[in-house]
Amino acid sequence: MGIVIEALGASAFIGRSCFLVTFNNTFRVILDFGVHLTLKGADQFPQLDRSLDLNTIDAVVITHFHLDHVGALPYLMRRFTGPVFMTEPTAVCSPMIMEDFAEIMARKSARPLYTRDDMLKSMQRVTTVRFRETVHVRPGLSVTFYPAGHLLGAAMVHVQTTMGSAFYTGDFNVNVDRHLLPALPPFALRPDVLITESTFGTMIRDAQEYREQQFIQDTVRTLERGGRVLVPTHALGRAQDVCLLLDRYWDRMGLTYPIIATKGLLERATEVYKHFHSQHWMRPGLTSDHFNYRHIKLVDPSGTDLAAMKGPLVVLSSPSALNSGFTLRFFNAWCSDPNTLVVAPGYNMPGTITDKIISGEVKQVRVDKGDVVPIECTVKHLSFAAHADLKSIAVVAEALQPSSVVLVHGNATKMPQLKHILRSSLQLPVYIPSARQNTISIPVTSGYSGLLPYSAVAPLLEHLTEPGVGIEVRGPVAEGPTLVRGGAPIAQSVVGQVVLQCRVRSPKEVDDALRELYNGRVVRLVNTSFPVVFELDDAVSLLVDGESAVLEFDGTVEAVSLAGEVEQRVLGLAGGMAR
Repeated sequence: MGIVIEALGASAFIGRSCFLVTFNNTFRVILDFGVHLTLKGADQFPQLDRSLDLNTIDAVVITHFHLDHVGALPYLMRRFTGPVFMTEPTAVCSPMIMEDFAEIMARKSARPLYTRDDMLKSMQRVTTVRFRETVHVRPGLSVTFYPAGHLLGAAMVHVQTTMGSAFYTGDFNVNVDRHLLPALPPFALRPDVLITESTFGTMIRDAQEYREQQFIQDTVRTLERGGRVLVPTHALGRAQDVCLLLDRYWDRMGLTYPIIATKGLLERATEVYKHFHSQHWMRPGLTSDHFNYRHIKLVDPSGTDLAAMKGPLVVLSSPSALNSGFTLRFFNAWCSDPNTLVVAPGYNMPGTITDKIISGEVKQVRVDKGDVVPIECTVKHLSFAAHADLKSIAVVAEALQPSSVVLVHGNATKMPQLKHILRSSLQLPVYIPSARQNTISIPVTSGYSGLLPYSAVAPLLEHLTEPGVGIEVRGPVAEGPTLVRGGAPIAQSVVGQVVLQCRVRSPKEVDDALRELYNGRVVRLVNTSFPVVFELDDAVSLLVDGESAVLEFDGTVEAVSLAGEVEQRVLGLAGGMAR
């Protein structure tokens, strides 16, 4: 029966991301469960069939903490009792985002779709994971998380089953920014289907450096003539990048123009970023001091006459949309001033008030006292949004080598052209779910794209004598158990991927372990910077990034990944296989 993907949101539009993926009527996983911020009531949430038995759902996986991907989770958790997986930064930041959303719902409705208490209870049931960590949900079903580069803790997800596999990108970014690593999908994973965002459609975006230069030039020119600059931005994610950009430029150029950022969520967000500054979640070499801004002052503008705040001045405020909070208050106070610049650095959903103001469709606003004020300030969109363009999607697809592609989270008018380009360049079937036809069926034509059967695995286990250690082998066919324990003679003909659970902490630790397990034979250090490659007799190489490793053998076993929390002595097992 293959793989069935039901787009319960974010099919050929952006918002309410949610995908129910069913593998041969045996395994079911929900990928994301977000809200649509421009709709109202129950239409904001994924259109989950009320007749669906949620006990048949094996797991819910959340890729990142933006509302359109996690904001409806508390609503689901009223009925769903199974496991929910997300990275630790996502688990920490999601309540901060959802708390504000719950308060807005409570103000607008006497019967909100969920409350703050619902949100807190739902988060207590979340299981957190690390990048490149594999979670075995139940026999035959596992989920692995990879860096997505979209924002702190954002993940791409590989769902592996004995009935096929799917790779879901969530929102991703292949470019290095000021604090995050880019998306790092595994090479040649060969999933049956790649489910990818298509936010920017066929667009190939300008280089990030060009957009940053434009932003700085526009900002400084406005300040030089005594003007004010308003930068509405997400308190989590883009705000940190904009703060770093401005702070470093002010430092380098010796500028003294005041920059203020609104307290509250932005202040808490910065503390979260300081906490997760380690190499696992961010770029190597960062410390918590990286987010101590020398030129940016946090203020609480409550009760302040915003119109009386004269330039030159830069204000960073949340939310990113010009429809609520301090952002709306600043905009209403300053929008009639021709000497004010408003720069929207994030992604603006079509149809929102921000999008209409940028396009010029809306030319006046109604302020607090009911007065109508003309918009005479300059409003620009210089997108720093960490989403994928055409080139990024092609790069990820070429790296993963999937059997088919499903485009989601995009613009319905642009996605067909993107589909045509990808289908021609990749020579793969490409699908687009729609509001009318939200279900896509993917045939698993290879017979199997997951784990080798026990009968094929058993010969590899001669040296696996520790009872608590598992081996996982990926290959072309499937039957029987997928996680096996015990011992058996080696079969020289099997080519696949073996995952050994062990601890790898540093290149020196791996170096010492390799020397020991290969009976003292010399291991040559090829590259002294992280990642590090070791070579042995031109037949074995080991790539180490501090958390995992890939060990390649000529002819017998294609690759061995080393990760986890079991004793390091298990490394000796790989040595037995190589000899």
